[in-house]
Amino acid sequence: MSDIEESWKKHMAPVIADGFALNPTGYERLSNWTFVLWQLLFTKQALQQLIAAKPEQYDKSNFYQLYSQFNAMIVTYGRCFATAGSGIKSLDAKQIFRDRPDLKKHHARMMEIRNGVVAHTGNHELARATIGVKEDATKITVRHMLTPIMPHDEYQNFLEVVIYVELQAVILVNKYIGHLESKFQKTILVQDLT
Repeated sequence: MSDIEESWKKHMAPVIADGFALNPTGYERLSNWTFVLWQLLFTKQALQQLIAAKPEQYDKSNFYQLYSQFNAMIVTYGRCFATAGSGIKSLDAKQIFRDRPDLKKHHARMMEIRNGVVAHTGNHELARATIGVKEDATKITVRHMLTPIMPHDEYQNFLEVVIYVELQAVILVNKYIGHLESKFQKTILVQDLT
């Protein structure tokens, strides 16, 4: 058994000891929502940390860490709307934002950043590739520069989008839980994602 598998079993042991069955039959469709819920939670927390960091636009002291966190946040958010693996849920932006065109434009911006900067390399205002050339009598010096820019002024809008999408996902999950309650004739209590 791999170290990862062993570690996971240790992590789950207290849950099993508390009487929970893991991924029982009949709950597959509910289980498939876990990825979406986790991705939204991750995105929200990453955005909150980026907002709290308040770096300067070209702050080199912690830029790589913040840029990595920004990229992870954008990719993770995008996964909620991308084609997912077998049985894993994804969200439909048309359905989610049908009543909130004001937020849909910020969602579209996040997806544009995902597609144009983070997931694929392209010419984009947030990642500018530049060369500087300096020539003197005996040599030419070429300097390669990449200026990734993080859109700090858009973070609050992005956070508003994520909070809204998270609420919509919870509504969809609760709708399915209502179906299960009818099926099993029992109340279902849901604990926070851990």
